[in-house]
Amino acid sequence: MKYEAVIFDLDGVIVITDSYHQKAWKISALEFGIDYKDEWEEELKGLDRRESMERLLKLSEKLLSKEEKKKFLHRKNELYLELIEGLNEAVVMRGVKETIIELRKNGIKTAVGSTSKNAMRILSLIGLTDLFDYVSYGENIKKGKPEPEVFLNAAAHLKVSPSKCLVVEDGEAGVKAANRAHMDCAYLSKKRRSPYAQYNIEIIEAILPIVFS
Repeated sequence: MKYEAVIFDLDGVIVITDSYHQKAWKISALEFGIDYKDEWEEELKGLDRRESMERLLKLSEKLLSKEEKKKFLHRKNELYLELIEGLNEAVVMRGVKETIIELRKNGIKTAVGSTSKNAMRILSLIGLTDLFDYVSYGENIKKGKPEPEVFLNAAAHLKVSPSKCLVVEDGEAGVKAANRAHMDCAYLSKKRRSPYAQYNIEIIEAILPIVFS
C-alpha cells in the first residue's frame, strides 16, 4: 500500500466543533471590544489558540497589551471548554468511525494531528480515543500549523516515514504543514479545493481507495 499511516486533523475532519470555537471567539472578542465577523472564521482555521488571537487582532486592527492578550486567551478557552462539555458522538462527522476502523483492520496506523490543547478532552467526550495509535496535539508540540511539527511528531511516535504518511486536513494552514513535513495531504471540503493538497475529497471515505491503491 502507498501509505502506512493516516494522520487526521481534529476540528472539521473528525468532529464538527467549528461553531463552538466561533462562538467562544465571538463572545470573548466582544468582551475585549472587538466586533467579530463571521467571514474571519476561515482565516483562523487550523491555527493554534495564540496564533488565532494574533490573526484576529490583526484583522480587527485592535491593539491589546501583553496582559490583555493573556486574559483574552484564557477567556476564550474558558468559554470553549464550557461549550464542549456536552459533546458526544453526535458531533463525529459522518463516516469517520467506520473509515478509521477499516484502516486499522488493514494494518494502517492512525493518529490525530491537532494544534488544539483540548484534543484529548474532545476525543474522550466523543469516545474515539481508542481508535488512534497516537495523538499529537497542542500539549506535546511547541509550534503550531503551518509549521510541520504536529505531523512530524505523530510520524515519529508511529515509527513511520513521513513519505508513508497521509494527512487529512480541512484548513490551508494544515495543508501547508503537511507539505512542509513532506507528507501527502487529502483536503476535505465540499465547498473548496486546495491547490496545495495532493488530493481533494468531499467525504472522509474517499481516503480508503487512496490509501489502498
